[in-house]
Amino acid sequence: MTRETSQTRSKGNETGAVSDPAREALRSELVGSNINETTFLATDYLNHLNEAVMMIELVPSAPDILEAALRWQPKTYREHFLGSNLAAADLACRAYEVAPEHFRLPFDLTIRAIKRRISRTLAALEPLVEAGDHRQIGLVVLSSCQALQDLIRVAAAIVNGNDQIAECKSSAQPAVAAQGKTTLSQAEIDALFSQAGAARLELRERS
Repeated sequence: MTRETSQTRSKGNETGAVSDPAREALRSELVGSNINETTFLATDYLNHLNEAVMMIELVPSAPDILEAALRWQPKTYREHFLGSNLAAADLACRAYEVAPEHFRLPFDLTIRAIKRRISRTLAALEPLVEAGDHRQIGLVVLSSCQALQDLIRVAAAIVNGNDQIAECKSSAQPAVAAQGKTTLSQAEIDALFSQAGAARLELRERS
């Protein structure tokens, strides 16, 4: 009985079919909204992360903006939408709660990696800006922003229902799901970005 349920759920995830009654009931409400009807996720959340990336990109030419960047605080998916003026904010939160794990798990893991990269980049930039080391500032910003942009593209692809990335057949997602992990190891991160066409990134995020 357990195996049968598991197989059914897996098949539903692969085809985008709905196996959760709560998800089925909510799907019709997503029509015409900015929430993907397959993944139950919205790219609007990525605007919150892009805000930090844009400030980091400006640091080499305007070092003073680092102060504003350091005040930036990462928000959860729910915090972002409930703090916005979007008409579909409540719907976005409800949809996220019932989003298929097939998409939500790799999305959440990617978001965690983005937040860690932003935090570590800001921490690295602070002493460099204080020292006026423009060369190192430029190098840190260049490498970090390339990595962040790739990560955000991965997250956007998952939101838009890219099965190749979400499945991560040769990467972290199956192992992470099976083990109930909430963070990625270095090997898992490398595999994830390889699947997304971003293997050139040398991420050193380790759980």
